[in-house]
Parts: sequence; C-alpha cells; structure tokens
Amino acid sequence: MLIASNRHTAATKQAREMLSGRMALAWTEIRQPVPAALAQRATDAAHDRDVDILITIGGGSTIELGKAAAVSTGLPLLAVPTTYSGSEMTPI
Repeated sequence: MLIASNRHTAATKQAREMLSGRMALAWTEIRQPVPAALAQRATDAAHDRDVDILITIGGGSTIELGKAAAVSTGLPLLAVPTTYSGSEMTPI
C-alpha cells in the first residue's frame, strides 16, 4: 500500500512505476492532524486488499497515517520523508 499525498506527484509517480503491478492500493487522502476515522479507513483498506507492506512518501501527516496503519495491522512500514517534521523520528 502506497500512502502519499497529491503534493508529491513526482516521487509518487516514480514509486508507482517501480512497484509496477505489485501495488495493491494507492492511498492519497491525507489530513493534518490525522483523524482517527481516517486512520481506521486506511487500516480497513489495507486489510481489505491484503496488503503486506505500507510505504509512505511525504511529510508528517503522511508518515503519521502510515504509522497508525502499521500499528493497527502489524505490517512493516517503509517511510520516505520529504520534510523534517519530527514525525519520522518518533515511535508513535
């Protein structure tokens, strides 16, 4: 599952090309701060699509959404920060 905002189109496009047909889902709904309902929808989508890894590209809110989904699903998370907000450095 690729989690990326629409603001990072070049990086997202490159990730989509690299993942090719292996990507189960692209999630672009990002909000700051991350509402619990949004985190639950992303988690449910990961379960529904039988995702095996979460990849985030973006800033703090994108990474926080990925971390919330990772904690809820137990899936590994690969975070590609595009800003420094501190989110990529915290355990929660």
